[in-house]
Amino acid sequence: EVDNHRLAILNLCLTQIREEVGKLTLDESFSSRDVINKSLLTVLNAVCDGWGVQITRVEIQSLEPSRDILVAMELQMAAERKKRASVLKSEGERITLVNQAEGNAKALLEDARAKSASIIMEAKAMAERMTLEAAAVKSSIETIAMAMEHSSSSSSS
Repeated sequence: EVDNHRLAILNLCLTQIREEVGKLTLDESFSSRDVINKSLLTVLNAVCDGWGVQITRVEIQSLEPSRDILVAMELQMAAERKKRASVLKSEGERITLVNQAEGNAKALLEDARAKSASIIMEAKAMAERMTLEAAAVKSSIETIAMAMEHSSSSSSS
């Protein structure tokens, strides 16, 4: 049996608040007052029902973190910022490497295309030269043949 219901309920509230806050992360503990209020109301009514007391509403007005918790929160936030900065840095490095690889691949492709075009142009030039040389040789042969024919018809006359 409980002699002082108010004190017993207060102690029960404090114990339950510690338990509920212990289940949450630091950030959640300050943004989840409704969840904590509902949980406290359920637990308090389960215990207080045996005392003939019913609690209709529980409201945590403010949670004041201790200096140690504030320091822990600051450390956690600093760690989160450092982690985000590290992730961003590595993403930037990855993007740089991908861009460099793509640039190198494009440069190699363009170089291969240029070499291919150069080989094709060189082959066309060589074919044109051979055609011109063949035409010149043909022309020379025809000229010599005509000269020989002319010379043989002049010597027979």
